[in-house]
Amino acid sequence: MTPQSDNENCLHLVHQNIQGMIGKELEIELFLNSNNIHILCITEHWLKAYNLMFNFSNHQVVSSFNRETVLRGGSLILASKLLSCKERKDIVSLSVERTVEMACVEFEYLIVVSVYRPPCSIYDTFEKNMEEVFAKLINIINLL
Repeated sequence: MTPQSDNENCLHLVHQNIQGMIGKELEIELFLNSNNIHILCITEHWLKAYNLMFNFSNHQVVSSFNRETVLRGGSLILASKLLSCKERKDIVSLSVERTVEMACVEFEYLIVVSVYRPPCSIYDTFEKNMEEVFAKLINIINLL
């Protein structure tokens, strides 16, 4: 990927299933900065809430879902510190551990949802939760 760094109207958004984030922080920061990435969605970060303190120079965790009872999984969103956003906790709260794990952030003209569906999850439950997510997102968009 070669982003157009000269285009100020271009937003660089990337998703990566990372399968464990511990020990990869430097690689992530180098990737973010060298490719001018504004938003990075990460699934399967495998972190608990107390592990989410990173010292990225230009990015911060703006939303996350972390498993409480079992290992692995999870979803988070890193965003440039220059972007104004708010976490959509109403969407994140629809996450169900080991079924549908979501992080969600609202920017001025964009809502980003990072979704992880574990391979052994019950699809009907995943689908039901995603329908509820889309209904909420439609309502949010209609209010803008």
